[in-house]
Amino acid sequence: MRVKLNPVNSKGFRCCFCCHVRTGTILLGILVLLGELISLAGLLVMMLHPEVLQMPHDVTILADPQLTNAGNDSFLTYNWIRTRQADSQDNFFGFLFLSGMIAVSSMLVYGAIMGRPGYLMPFFCIQVFNFCMTCLSGIGYFSYIPNIKQWIESQPGMPCVKEWLLSMDNDWLMLISVLSFALVLFVEAYLIGMVWSCYQYLIQCERNIAQGTVSARTYSADRTEDTEMLLPPKYEDAVRMASEEPPPPPYAN
Repeated sequence: MRVKLNPVNSKGFRCCFCCHVRTGTILLGILVLLGELISLAGLLVMMLHPEVLQMPHDVTILADPQLTNAGNDSFLTYNWIRTRQADSQDNFFGFLFLSGMIAVSSMLVYGAIMGRPGYLMPFFCIQVFNFCMTCLSGIGYFSYIPNIKQWIESQPGMPCVKEWLLSMDNDWLMLISVLSFALVLFVEAYLIGMVWSCYQYLIQCERNIAQGTVSARTYSADRTEDTEMLLPPKYEDAVRMASEEPPPPPYAN
């Protein structure tokens, strides 16, 4: 018996205006998995060749004397964390973290393809945790880095982009930063909603399949009973029934 899933294929399970949430979840898992594999390959290269982690000699850390004299050392602490050389323990932790994330992303892709909603929950929980950490990081960023131009000037590479950003007004630069942060939060929240909708879709599919299986079994049992009632009895049953019936009365002339 064919199971109809018309209530599931509604517009509520669409993402990106035209894509189904199941397809979008599979594409998201594949993209995240590719990024994690590339990061793992880069980490292995850095573990085998530690010289690639060395900072170039022409990169200098700039600090505002007024901030230093005022006792605000948060910017210097940020630069110390950014320029700190990773040791073997950091590389090992990064290797374990990426391995776990690859396993979670693989579960997401497998669960979305095979229709296993439980396999989507680890990735969903990590998404929610990452969203919360992004909010906290953004609040800390705008609270503890008072001079954004100083942070941009201390970044290595992309001199053209740095010159364009440094030539802007502080208010406009801060507005662009706030809008970029809001866009990142919106994208993360949208992806969280997409994975959650895919989870609900798979749950509804399982319920419909279970209901369809029960209906098919009931229909098959009723049809078998009706068919057996319409069929003539077997030869053995007919002989046995004839022997059990009382004989007819004797014929009288």
